[in-house]
Amino acid sequence: MCSLLIRFSFLPLFFGSGCVVLLGFFCLPSIEAQVTSDLVGFNKVACPEGEDTVITVPFIRKPVFSGVVGVLSSKSARNVTLSPAGGGGMAANAFTVSPHYLRFRDGGSLAGAWFPIESNTTGGIVVRHNGLDFSAVQSGDPFDVVPHWTLGTIWPKGTQTAIHQSSGKLPPSRSTVVLLADVTSAGIRLAPNKIFFLTAEGWFQSKSLFPASDDVVVPPGQVLIVRHPANSGSTEFISMNHVHSVAHQSSLRTNADAPQDNFVGLMRPIPVALSALDLDSEAFVDSISNDPGDRNDELLVYDSYSGTSNREPDRSYLRVGGEWRLNDGSTYPASDDVLIPPSAGIVIRKATTAAGESVIWSNLPRY
Repeated sequence: MCSLLIRFSFLPLFFGSGCVVLLGFFCLPSIEAQVTSDLVGFNKVACPEGEDTVITVPFIRKPVFSGVVGVLSSKSARNVTLSPAGGGGMAANAFTVSPHYLRFRDGGSLAGAWFPIESNTTGGIVVRHNGLDFSAVQSGDPFDVVPHWTLGTIWPKGTQTAIHQSSGKLPPSRSTVVLLADVTSAGIRLAPNKIFFLTAEGWFQSKSLFPASDDVVVPPGQVLIVRHPANSGSTEFISMNHVHSVAHQSSLRTNADAPQDNFVGLMRPIPVALSALDLDSEAFVDSISNDPGDRNDELLVYDSYSGTSNREPDRSYLRVGGEWRLNDGSTYPASDDVLIPPSAGIVIRKATTAAGESVIWSNLPRY
């Protein structure tokens, strides 16, 4: 198994009259990541041949509209209409020609939450509220409108180099496939439920009639699996765009009958220590002790370079009395300072709950 030098660095930041601030540099094993201020950055992840690489896209696309909430109106069982202060001045349906979402920025009551946009008029934006109580939203809460990532914008045909192109649509002609982690089914050890491949014509889904999939949405924090065949050649997945410099909210599902796995991608292009994940006592329930009979929630991590496909997480962590510990089955070493690499996909396994309700996890940036 190969090993790459993984480097993370901040580039100089420029403020005002050419003032330069150097933020720092350090080295780590496995992934190269680089960030420039809160504007743009890039990250590299090695994708070895013959195995699965579990990733997420830690950047957002450039916001196309920013504003503050004026009023809310017309809430239905599915949607709510938000009118920006000052009228907005938006072109009708400008945010539905291609898929966009609305993201609340820091300083508002729903900081870090995001919602798919269903439609918009010149003065209002209709979002799918996903059952969230929008009564917390207040006039003056700041927000952005952001284009969604899609398969075709992450890996555009003809120019991308991370995905080996398939010569045809039938399975014998397939090369690299990209799988989406299952974020809807109940239970644990969930297999990916959608498979896509790239040809000279573009992206297609591996299902009946091979539907065209360039415009398939990849939501913020979606876990992706890049599966290269054996002897196909290793590649690098290079992601770049605007750094997600505000809080990011994820909904973690629980189950009344059994534990529940949640596949979550870290929206940070830098390594994040377990102690900096902001998994509070509601989002992540501490175990009473190291004993398996006292176990509550678990955090599961994929290592780099496993050499396998159809992989399961390689390591498991629990938290006891506020201290993270590696579940090695014997010594349970303290692990607060263990780093999750940039672009990583993880699994949060929620213990059984009485009502099977979802909880919100909000992660703050540390840069």
